[in-house]
Amino acid sequence: MTVSVNVRQEDAFDLASDPEALRRVPAPLALGHDVLALAWDGDELHVALPEGSQSDAIDRIRFVTGTRVRATVAPREAIRARLARVYGSERGSEHADRGESPVERLLDDIVAHAVDAGASDIHLEPHGGGGRVRLRVSGSMVADRSIPMPLFERVVARLKLLAGMDVADRRQPQDGRYGAGRVDARVASIPTRGGEKLVVRLIDSSTPLALDRLGMSAEMLVKFREAIRASHGCILVAGPTGSGKTTTLYAALRDLGGSALNLCSIEDPVEVLCPEVTQVQVCEKAGLTFASALRSIVRQDPDALMIGEIRDAESAHAATAAALAGHLVVSSIHAADAEGALERLVEFGVSRRTIAAGVRCVLSQRLVQRSAGSGIVRTGTFVLSEIDGRGRPDDAGRAS
Repeated sequence: MTVSVNVRQEDAFDLASDPEALRRVPAPLALGHDVLALAWDGDELHVALPEGSQSDAIDRIRFVTGTRVRATVAPREAIRARLARVYGSERGSEHADRGESPVERLLDDIVAHAVDAGASDIHLEPHGGGGRVRLRVSGSMVADRSIPMPLFERVVARLKLLAGMDVADRRQPQDGRYGAGRVDARVASIPTRGGEKLVVRLIDSSTPLALDRLGMSAEMLVKFREAIRASHGCILVAGPTGSGKTTTLYAALRDLGGSALNLCSIEDPVEVLCPEVTQVQVCEKAGLTFASALRSIVRQDPDALMIGEIRDAESAHAATAAALAGHLVVSSIHAADAEGALERLVEFGVSRRTIAAGVRCVLSQRLVQRSAGSGIVRTGTFVLSEIDGRGRPDDAGRAS
């Protein structure tokens, strides 16, 4: 593919575009790099670019569109004004008025598009010599866009900076978080053969989590509320990664919420900010582990404790010990079902006797897709198992 550049100044009123040309240039690319598609003649894509940004921008356009490109120089202000009219005055004008860099504008657009699509996660991953963005929508991975490698690396660096991660360290997995408009974003990076991959978990903080909206049956909702209102005992939420365990835990805390209770949590990381809960972020580098945090927090007169996840022997013993000491503890554990959750506790060194005395019930759950009108929505399916005197789940688990 060849690139030819026809340099001439355009007046703002001459920047007219045909629909076919606009369709070939993704809006994020156009808004992120001040690229205005002018015409498509069946062989070449004609675009307008600001002066001084031609070679870099043309390479990106060619990579994304897979066509030959003929570029025309035009004033940046004229291009931005036209983009604002083409793609919507609010978003286009917002980018222009803020004076953001192309990387900032592209990242903003990726997050905004993911939120509008109802995505739970954004995946930024090296792919095919460049980078690509995929979204998890209703449980399925959906391709969003491709990004040239130089720009992809800058977007990754920008995101790591916003999340409070070490931008210079590309060899170690890292975790961070930042606020992205009406959502909170949890960011996790991992080095891969082609470069760093980042996954952004989007949590809509504007929508309160409620137990009665998770998909439990009326009977199960009553039993689960009875369990979380007990004076003591450990309540476990079991399921694989991405099954909604954390959502259920926060919904349980909110169901308990109110000024009459002292609610505390120990998390790694803190995923959802809850003003009514005293939240402690684990920091192993500083010596603040689940066990050390628990030893301190039980002296804070808590009515209920949330331990974000039982992931090792330390957190398993901490959760069951707190339950035996007379505290109500809710936590999550990676396991397929109630029996698997208890077997994991045994693997962590917790005795069957302690499990029988300390664990009140296990709620195992999955996320499933179901039709709702003309669309697909995700809802929960749950099985609630109470623990018998032998430290095993009962045989009459309630399902919904």
